[in-house]
Amino acid sequence: MMLAIIFTALVHDAYLLFRYPVAVGVDGYYYVLQVENLHDRGTLFFPNSTPLVIYLLVALKFFVSSTVLAIKVGSFLFHLALAAGVFALLKTLTRSRMHAMCGTLIIGASSVHLFMLSEYIAHSGGLALLVWGAYFTVRAVRTGNTWWKGGAVIALVLASLSHRSCIFMIAVLAVMLFIYHLIMTPVRVNRRRTLTAGAVGLAFFISPLVFAGQTFVALSPEVRDESLASPGLSFGRVAILEKCLLLLCSLLFLVISFKHSRRRQTFVYKVLGTISVLSLLMTLNPFLDRSGGWLSASERISALAYIQLAILLPGLFWLLSPSVGRLARPLCVASVICFSAFSLVISLPYGLRDDYLHDRIRLIKSLTEQRQALTHLRRVIAPHGEQFVITYSLGVPAQQRVTPGEDLSTTHWLLQHFDRRNLNSVEGVIVLDEQQSTFIVPDKHLDAILRAMPLWEGLELTKANPHLIDRILSGTNTYRLPVR
Repeated sequence: MMLAIIFTALVHDAYLLFRYPVAVGVDGYYYVLQVENLHDRGTLFFPNSTPLVIYLLVALKFFVSSTVLAIKVGSFLFHLALAAGVFALLKTLTRSRMHAMCGTLIIGASSVHLFMLSEYIAHSGGLALLVWGAYFTVRAVRTGNTWWKGGAVIALVLASLSHRSCIFMIAVLAVMLFIYHLIMTPVRVNRRRTLTAGAVGLAFFISPLVFAGQTFVALSPEVRDESLASPGLSFGRVAILEKCLLLLCSLLFLVISFKHSRRRQTFVYKVLGTISVLSLLMTLNPFLDRSGGWLSASERISALAYIQLAILLPGLFWLLSPSVGRLARPLCVASVICFSAFSLVISLPYGLRDDYLHDRIRLIKSLTEQRQALTHLRRVIAPHGEQFVITYSLGVPAQQRVTPGEDLSTTHWLLQHFDRRNLNSVEGVIVLDEQQSTFIVPDKHLDAILRAMPLWEGLELTKANPHLIDRILSGTNTYRLPVR
């Protein structure tokens, strides 16, 4: 039954990826530009310090003629590699195929993995290599075999070259293992170690609070803006179900670790203990601001809760087997199936929804058909994700935001779902799709268009065109929503 459920989940993922001919995900055409430029010209379209996944996608393009198809195949293969890595790691730790399949199902059923499939392909590839690096490390520690050690080093190096967050995660995992090792040292054996573990763990836990409150050192905006001076109770917007279960499993595991003092220094306990400490000190840290959703680095990192849960929950049930007896395995299976059922009711990521992909198909068709008439465009400001579509379709520089004070005389704006009546008297408007209300408007006419709109229309316009918000709210030469 578990195999059938896992297979069904994989078929569902393949259907979501391949049902339309365009690239999925809001940033799907970012990868298309990167792969095509590297394949055709030998350089990346956008600078990237960790481009390994892009090179792997280019390698796939030699076997698949379509760039879009190559990216989809690569994304699916990275997901399969991640699921297989979790299975191999759990199978090695627990020596139970059923518990390993439970972890695999969590990877395939969690709503978070759809974001990785469609939006964060490079991150997905890096995570797959990171999990395989963990598997090779476990085998190397248990056997002492040089080949396993070499495999671990290679996998972790490749993960670091795939996404920069993997470098951070490798360092954090090492610190979490160190903290767990110190915490589990009996006080009567070494009181100093235990106190050191408590101090290091507390320092790590409240570090965002320190960053938010100090004024002596200049911090990067990412660190400063995502640190809270007081704890928040929110789990954020992403992976809420996974985080709730992860909190429960982490606390329960630590209770079990303290109870079974003779076993807590075994390797299985160390691996699961590292994940538990990571969950409590970073993934679920209340001093991190996750209100920005996927746009915040802290939320993107905490979204990895589904991988932590996939390893910790089956491992926890396996550890409970001596206490619970034969019920441990069916309870584990039932818990994972219930998790999968709850995950089904969570809405799809925006970049995988039918209405969004239909709009993207029509936009690409309109841009391609009118390409000859759009050669005069010098720069286009477009909604997030669509700037890549415009550059891909027209070869015209496009971006999401403008810098305050820069010259906009040769700039055009892509407006979607815009009422045509507001453009009747405006010259130079390019109609891309009358039915979908998609237009390209010269910047010199944008102020007049916005000023003529009532407040409610202006607010509705920004919902479909969020790239206009900065311009509307800025000071010079811009439109301000009227106060009524």
